[in-house]
Amino acid sequence: NYDVTTVVTTASCQHRMVLRNSIGKVLLNLSVSKGMTFELVPMEKVGAKSGGFVRFMAVEKKEVGLETFMLKVKEKEVRSLYSTLME
Repeated sequence: NYDVTTVVTTASCQHRMVLRNSIGKVLLNLSVSKGMTFELVPMEKVGAKSGGFVRFMAVEKKEVGLETFMLKVKEKEVRSLYSTLME
């Protein structure tokens, strides 16, 4: 499951990507800033049998720094997620 949320503050608009498991526990909580690059990776490119992938770089923990993330998404939802992130 995935959820891309928008949190509006008085000074600006902040976007976050929040991924939760089936019982609602947060697995990933990242800030999505303007200008971030997202790449749609076809399943064939990584040897997967179904679905697709969205790859991007972000900071989850300040002490670790910039990391590469690659989210596996169901085939019927991958383009929708990618489009939402590109907005």
